[in-house]
Amino acid sequence: MKSLGTYFVGSLLLLTYFQNQAQDTDKILWDAAWSNDGSYIAVAGKSADLHLFDATTYKLIGTHDIGDRVHRLHWHPDKNILAVAAGPGTTQLIDFDSGDRIFLAGVAEGTRAIAWNHDGSLVASADYSGSITVWSADGAIRQQKHGASGKSFLDIAWHPENDEFVTLSDSVRRFDVHLHKLSAYKHRKQDVIPLCVEWHPSGKFYVIGDYGHDAIASQLQLRKSDDSLISQNEKSKAEYRNMEWTKDGRSLVSASDAIRVWNARGTLLHEIRATSNLWGIAWSPDSKYIVTSDHAGRITVCSDKGIHIKQLSYNSSNVK
Repeated sequence: MKSLGTYFVGSLLLLTYFQNQAQDTDKILWDAAWSNDGSYIAVAGKSADLHLFDATTYKLIGTHDIGDRVHRLHWHPDKNILAVAAGPGTTQLIDFDSGDRIFLAGVAEGTRAIAWNHDGSLVASADYSGSITVWSADGAIRQQKHGASGKSFLDIAWHPENDEFVTLSDSVRRFDVHLHKLSAYKHRKQDVIPLCVEWHPSGKFYVIGDYGHDAIASQLQLRKSDDSLISQNEKSKAEYRNMEWTKDGRSLVSASDAIRVWNARGTLLHEIRATSNLWGIAWSPDSKYIVTSDHAGRITVCSDKGIHIKQLSYNSSNVK
């Protein structure tokens, strides 16, 4: 049983994390996502604007009003349908080929994380109320579990083959598609908030990036599918906010105070310093390019080695 002191510290850390987010400027772009067919780059953040770019010309196609702040974006594995985790009443699926939108009901306090399963038949969210919801691709609720975490969820990632997923909150939890809890554990001895999680395409292991605080360094962990620890490192001075594997599983890219590219053993391959802390990060489908979004509202495309390619413009007078 957890002590009252442990519970209090964990609650305080989560409160501090959300207070820090509330102090961010309106420029911040929380996520960037490259469509799986290579057609689009979508970027959004604290404002209600979702910017859609042509991923070949890097020109702005259009800006869409989501209706509230956007926390996470996730493209359908086969179609140009974007799942958008957003504020209360605005979590939605946008089909950029047909123009259709489906608003996902059942989330009262806003969604912090969202993800499609491996075949695009299901989409799941983890929200601020500590609940999980699973919808079918047409927006019908399939499963819902209120209070799955005693605290707000921060991320969710489906297994690349099985209908189960990892969630992050005050603890790391795995659930099956019916929302039965498969496991739960604290990823570090210290009370440190895990922020992002990604399964390796092989399904044999997953990666967690965390917040760190005060004298405790942010950490990146590789863990087997049974949750046992493979390796860990503390290269970043800032929290790990986002990460993504290449489709072949050879390289992981992470967003924090720098772009860092890792191999599947957790060895750092490249480090590209950033002028502002990074939030969104994604690979192009061919693994040749990386798109980032940052605290200052910049959207940048670089090569896999960090060579600057293009800063994307969405006509914001606030971005310098």
